Formats: sequence, C-alpha cells, structure tokens
Amino acid sequence: MPPDTSWQAKANEGFDLAAFAVDWQAQTAICPRGAVARQWREQLDSRGHPVIRIRFSDQDCAPCPVRGKCTRRASEPRDLVLRPQAEHETLQRHRQEQGTTAWKESYGRRAGVEGTISQAVRGPDIRHARYRGLPKVQLQQIFSAAALNLLRVDAWLTDTPLARTRASRLEALPVMA
Repeated sequence: MPPDTSWQAKANEGFDLAAFAVDWQAQTAICPRGAVARQWREQLDSRGHPVIRIRFSDQDCAPCPVRGKCTRRASEPRDLVLRPQAEHETLQRHRQEQGTTAWKESYGRRAGVEGTISQAVRGPDIRHARYRGLPKVQLQQIFSAAALNLLRVDAWLTDTPLARTRASRLEALPVMA
C-alpha cells in the first residue's frame, strides 16, 4: 500500500490520520486531544470515488495548544478525508503490516520473483507466442522456462554479478555541493 502522504506522516511528528479515533456508527471522529468532530459529510472526491469529509469546529481547534502538530491552516479547523469504512480499515491495517519484519521478508521474496519475470520478458519474450495452437504455445513456454533456468545457472556458476537497478537520469546527475 502506498504510505500516508500527509505532512504529519512524512515528518513523523504531529497527528496523521491514524492518530484519530473514528466511530463509524456514531459518524464522528475524536482527535488525540479528545475533541469531537462536528461535521460528517459523505461526498465524492475529484476522481469520483466516495469519501467521508470530517470537520472539527473552530471552538475546538483555535485554542488547541498542539494545533501546529495537527494542521498548518492559519484560521480553519482540521479536516479529515477518509475512504468508506471497509476501505479505510483495510488501508490502515495494511500500512501497519508493512512495518513488520515478517512482511518485509515476504516482500523480499516477491521482489525476487518479479526480477525473474522481468528477465523472462526481456530475454525470451514470454508475453508473445510465436505459434498458434495451445500445444505449441505450451511447448514454447516450457522451452523459454528451461532457457531462463540455464541462463541463471550459468550466471551462478560463472559468478556473474546481479544486474544493478537502473538509475533514472535525474539520479545520475552529479550532486553539486
């Protein structure tokens, strides 16, 4: 899942979306300081997806001593924009799981598989069948897999280093001090 892109989450200080308690049945949210949201509106975002906009009141946000950790707005109170309940809870759960070592190990295996698929697409071009008919296409896939295995065994026996990840043109620019 993509990480939370709010400035609070990026700075790792302040109150990001996960810091707020959401009561879905009562249709309200509670901030980390205990203030209860006043507005709960269901609407569509700019792409037409359903979202829930929760707004706190000026009376709660204006005198708050930790307002700077919550919002950068000078005069407006804090707004929260949530996906519908099932999507929101799934998104939060997956973001928490991504921080665990078990998830990172599992994702590391996936990266290896994706590297193999990439090598198969670039080398024997497994996305395109050169023949018509299922038996011939299956035979082509078997030969492509065997050829890929032979290439990998050869690279392992000759200690050919793994290819480095490509650097973008922007990354390749020299750093000016």
